[in-house]
Amino acid sequence: MDFKRGFTFIELAVSLALISILLSVCIPIFKDYNRLKQSTLLDMSSIELLSDLRLCQETAKYEGDTCNIFFNSTERSYYIYIRRDTRDDHVVKRKNLPQGIRVDNTRSTYTKSMLSFDRAGKPLPNPCTIIITNNLGQYKSITITVATDYISIKDD
Repeated sequence: MDFKRGFTFIELAVSLALISILLSVCIPIFKDYNRLKQSTLLDMSSIELLSDLRLCQETAKYEGDTCNIFFNSTERSYYIYIRRDTRDDHVVKRKNLPQGIRVDNTRSTYTKSMLSFDRAGKPLPNPCTIIITNNLGQYKSITITVATDYISIKDD
């Protein structure tokens, strides 16, 4: 018997149909994956910024000096430093935000890209709101309330 090796037209058509069905299912899932990734990065960044603000507040109380957090919107980063009277500034922490996440300086209520905590842990200016956004236009606002100085995240 002489058999020729190869694919028939029906086998090729069935293979292409299966591939197209798989792609039609996978493409919407991939689009949702990107949205979920950006949303998760925004959540993680807002939680980390919240803990860093609390770190800055507690450092100001512990050190007895003014502790500042400076937001650099061009480099998508922020850093925490202590302003000492007798010595140079002491940088406590520097953080680069993930790709696609940035601090919105136009809608936030701090002044001159900086938020400060005095020796008692009171924010200057008080009250204050910091807004971070992602590429999809979603945002989170971190607020410091009046009188209690409690720092919290709001989903907007």
